[in-house]
Amino acid sequence: MSDWIDQFEWLEGLEPHLRTALVRGEAPFTVEAGTVLFQPGDGCTHYIVLCAGVVRVDVMGPQGKETLLYRLESGDSCVVTTAALLGKTQYFASARAETSARIVRITDSLFQELLEKAASFRNHIFASQGRRIIEIAAAVGAIVNERIDQRLAHRLLQLGQPGILVHATHETLARDIGTAREVVSRNLAHFAKQGWVELGRGVVSLKNKGALRKIASDTAATP
Repeated sequence: MSDWIDQFEWLEGLEPHLRTALVRGEAPFTVEAGTVLFQPGDGCTHYIVLCAGVVRVDVMGPQGKETLLYRLESGDSCVVTTAALLGKTQYFASARAETSARIVRITDSLFQELLEKAASFRNHIFASQGRRIIEIAAAVGAIVNERIDQRLAHRLLQLGQPGILVHATHETLARDIGTAREVVSRNLAHFAKQGWVELGRGVVSLKNKGALRKIASDTAATP
């Protein structure tokens, strides 16, 4: 099946033998939400193309606490996979499907040939690496320099765009901002007491985005 190839502009204009190699490669397959795609210590033998769905990539700290590195959506390049393939190393992070996801795997040898011979593919990979590294550096800076309430308010505002409902558990929010679930729960309870949010099972309703923006921009006091 070649329909997935035509889905991405960075696979346009491939030399016939490269397109044929992709068509003859592994067929797209679907994984259910919660499926682990890779974890630390796994060998990396394929490049992953996400055709549909959402995948989150986490790094685990020394005490077993997971912290979000980034999320992948359709067409995004997984920089952890790219780094492992280029460096011939094992995975140092984990990836899990957050939703049902449609995936294609490209063998290491074909990935290397595409990098060498397909300019559009190569440009996509390296541009993605650059953008994602900047995002990860910014996230690390936030964890080091920002208060928990700032990071939580910022994450809620991100997830609440363009509406007011955030569908996420306290555990998910904790992984997203690099802290413990109990810390998130305590800060959410404070936000709710102030009337800034309303808490439900697996959902947070943003009642006062202006107040959350003040928290995120460091103009409000720490709870």
